[in-house]
Amino acid sequence: WEAIKGATPFFSIITEIELKTIKSNPIKVIEGFVNLNELSEIIKISEEFPENISLQWIYAQKIYIYIFAELKNNLEDKRTEEYLMPLDKFPALKKQYHENFNKINFFPKELNLYELNANNHSEVISLLGEDLKNNIPSFIKCLNEIMDKKPNNSCYVASQQLGCKTKKLNYGSSFFVHRKSTWKPWIYASWKKNDLQEKEVALNWIYTSWNNLKRFYPNIHLAQLHNHLNTHEEELTLAFGNRMNELKTLKNIFDPQGILPPLRGNFLSIKKLKMSNFSSYLSNNWLDDPKSNILSGLVVAFAMIPEAIAFSGIAGVDPKVGLFGAFCLSITIAIVGGRRGMITSATGSTALLMTGLVAYGESQSPGLGVPYLIAAGILTGIFQILWGYLRLAY
Repeated sequence: WEAIKGATPFFSIITEIELKTIKSNPIKVIEGFVNLNELSEIIKISEEFPENISLQWIYAQKIYIYIFAELKNNLEDKRTEEYLMPLDKFPALKKQYHENFNKINFFPKELNLYELNANNHSEVISLLGEDLKNNIPSFIKCLNEIMDKKPNNSCYVASQQLGCKTKKLNYGSSFFVHRKSTWKPWIYASWKKNDLQEKEVALNWIYTSWNNLKRFYPNIHLAQLHNHLNTHEEELTLAFGNRMNELKTLKNIFDPQGILPPLRGNFLSIKKLKMSNFSSYLSNNWLDDPKSNILSGLVVAFAMIPEAIAFSGIAGVDPKVGLFGAFCLSITIAIVGGRRGMITSATGSTALLMTGLVAYGESQSPGLGVPYLIAAGILTGIFQILWGYLRLAY
């Protein structure tokens, strides 16, 4: 049942659905155009809202905001007005009352949105994150930089405040692992149909924008399936986390022929995506916290030196071989990326296995032990890459 709630499109087809209705209450809407500084203040105010009030904003040509307040009874309505009072300082915002949510008209024409244009194709990626709190100023700066680089007027970034109840949904309520969120932003771009060059530019803008926003919104709201895009596998990982293996087991049971969308992406496409966003990768992963990175690097380096020398002795090679090997491994993993728990140094088990190989090489010809060792390392790497590409670990 948890899987059906969180990942149905991957292993089942819905043929029947039951709807539950709720009472429709009047809605108070506060809306209008704001600038970046005003948006920053309004986001700060909104993070104190109760569950019946929600902020939604869109940044296209200009910034437009909606604040929705559900009106239930006199006591709650009075409390609602107290929360909305700080918004009186923004003269451009206007207030309206509607009988219910269906009466509200969204997005004024002044935004110049053409997302529904039949001559355009489009994509959108939805993210998830908790309260911004003290990160609001840096988020606003990042948002402005993103919008300065948008490739055409159809591109925009928007965000919806999910409300207090989403913060209370515990892990395990569905296969989605990141329900504990306050904000659901999305990045949208479109391009003229059949214009492949414009499509590539627009998609690269989405990918770069997503990378820049990850520190504020690290998780994914899987609103659409992007198995045709480079981002598919990363989106799945961020949406389902360590429950992916369970999900793959279920998919093998319910969709053995692979008719429904896949739970993996194209390996080469993902590598291409990472290289295209290399500058963002460097900024987010290398320069974000230099103090911690340098300290952890020093700790690992001091631990590796005696270890590499000792294991070189076990393998029967010069200590410099172990030191150079450890250095090269660490530099390679730091640049191309790795995973937690990945071993990037000499190990006792491999050193013991190499003893016989090095001795055999030396017996064949003096000085041939080290080339044998290097050849064995390269062959091992080829096997590991092949197993990873073929997903033999899953």
